[in-house]
Amino acid sequence: MDTVRGVTRRGWTLHEMIISLGIMGIVLGLASHAATQQLRFFRGVEDIVALRRQVAHTTHIVSSVLWDASASDITVARDSALELHASIGTAVTCESVSGRITIPAASGASGNALAAFIESPEAGDRVMAFFEDSLGATWLALHVAAGPASAGSCAAFPSVVNTWVVTLQESLVVPTGTVLRFTRPLRLSLYHASDNRWYLGAKDWNGATLRFNTIQPVAGPLEPYSADPARSGLSLRYLDSEGLELPDPPDPNRIASVAIVARGETIRPARAAGLESGSSATYPDSSAAAVGLRNRR
Repeated sequence: MDTVRGVTRRGWTLHEMIISLGIMGIVLGLASHAATQQLRFFRGVEDIVALRRQVAHTTHIVSSVLWDASASDITVARDSALELHASIGTAVTCESVSGRITIPAASGASGNALAAFIESPEAGDRVMAFFEDSLGATWLALHVAAGPASAGSCAAFPSVVNTWVVTLQESLVVPTGTVLRFTRPLRLSLYHASDNRWYLGAKDWNGATLRFNTIQPVAGPLEPYSADPARSGLSLRYLDSEGLELPDPPDPNRIASVAIVARGETIRPARAAGLESGSSATYPDSSAAAVGLRNRR
């Protein structure tokens, strides 16, 4: 406190300043600690959500590929790999001559219910044709020799404006109205990528080279491969019609359903309240699904 020309002015003493700075430091420390905890919580939640999204994405992809598959579509069945003929489209036959079929062209127009394709047919694709007569019903496997050529209308179905003519490797006449299912080889597997992590990878078929293209990651990262199905990043179990697990390697003709489990862990320890993984351990999680194959009881 000092006095200038009779006016008294109160100032800070050294003790008051030290106490004020101490209290301010405590408040700032508490605020900083709370903010750090919040940031740590949200980062932990983000890591866990990302992990759960990846493992769920993995089981969803495998399930989606299998949802319309039959046992005859599966060519390779392993504990972490699956190779099969995956659907690329369906159609009905407009007309046919030996070695050629005319089908409705794929179209996004409203009301088009006679053809649907996610990819156009190409050489090497398989065509499953459904035949039914007095002896019973069966699916006959045919093969595409050349991609589709555009054609005109469909006499059997007047609502169809555009058609495709597909050349087959087999010299066979397919009856009008026959249901056709077009498939293409696809391989899904758990693989070790160049970044030293494990992913669900996919290999699609190259009709020009008649071989699979280079594997590409589609989901992950996941846990590394392990011969122990309870630890592997991707575990595929093949069950028969009674729900019993088939011995490895399973006979594809006996597979009635596939049990899928994907496992992963966060890259760093999680710090979300109630979901802590410990001071040094990462947070693990998994996703499971089961898919019954078509035409199996």
